[in-house]
Amino acid sequence: MQLSFLTETPCSNTGLDSQPSTLLPFSPDTPILAIDNVSLMWDELDGFDILPFVRDLLGVEFDFTHSYPVRIGVVWENCYRGSLGCLYMFRRTERGVRYRLSISGKACSRTPLDLLLRFFEVVHHNNADLVCSRMDICLDDYSKKLTFDNLCAALDAKNHSGFNGGTSTRNHDGSDGWTIYLGSRQSQHFVRVYNKAAESKGRIDAIRWESEFKSDKADYIFRKLALQKTSAAAVAHLELYVFGNFDFICKNQKNLERCDRLTWWEDFLAWVGFGRAKILVDKPVTSIESRVIWIKKQVEKSLALLYRAFGSDDFQSFIGDCVDSGSRRLKRFDDILLLEYLNARLDDRIVENLSQV
Repeated sequence: MQLSFLTETPCSNTGLDSQPSTLLPFSPDTPILAIDNVSLMWDELDGFDILPFVRDLLGVEFDFTHSYPVRIGVVWENCYRGSLGCLYMFRRTERGVRYRLSISGKACSRTPLDLLLRFFEVVHHNNADLVCSRMDICLDDYSKKLTFDNLCAALDAKNHSGFNGGTSTRNHDGSDGWTIYLGSRQSQHFVRVYNKAAESKGRIDAIRWESEFKSDKADYIFRKLALQKTSAAAVAHLELYVFGNFDFICKNQKNLERCDRLTWWEDFLAWVGFGRAKILVDKPVTSIESRVIWIKKQVEKSLALLYRAFGSDDFQSFIGDCVDSGSRRLKRFDDILLLEYLNARLDDRIVENLSQV
């Protein structure tokens, strides 16, 4: 089974594909894969203005005649509404101005995949420090192979891996609406599976698997997609990421890798035609170099301000006091980091001296 990509989720099972001809036309028995939501953040950078790319590639315009504060983790002082439900906001920080762009699911669905990927490529190329804080990837199952009963039974029996359980809700208004949540909402990969037909009042007659990626995992996916040379290569990554390492297995052995998949899940994966891939995000390395990078990013501006306020002599005295105070709080682990750093520098000097012989 191969997947189709639509610029807009079809209103019925007769929807047509308006993506490039290299992608398959839509049919009722074809799962639909799409990027459903994207949030990007970046610091003020001379010469970088994201708005022309948003307008030209995504077709989104913003109303800058009115702004309002909004809280998303922190308070963003100025937030502007855009077409298709997009948001553009900024706030002032110690390092300067911080920006955030939220591209709605509606804007993503109405943008051809090639243009959306081109947008990722262009903004990443123009600002390598731009990060993606959230990306949703969804798969619509129009054949409704994913069922509420199968998913609930797997959760009740704890026949799953890759996430720590889930919950379910069911509407009692006669709409046959239901939603199953897999994993923790605070984790970097959280999944909703729900009856899209009930949620859309019959407009989209499908069961939707919706993977919400945040933080490092979202940024990892964004950078992978931004660096792909072709849409086909990007699609290959999306296929693997939509399920992540979530799995439904019969836990009849201690070694989970030897457990058989539940039949309905095995059949579903065979139908969509691809498997799963765990997103491995490197953990930050605690080192002297990382401390230097952190100081440059987080403290450099404050140090410059204090230097101007105190003057050279008082500033040196202030730094000395800070060093004395910090030295009294160093622990054994800090000594190990220092030893590793000094040994690395010694090795570099030895190699340099040998190269000059």
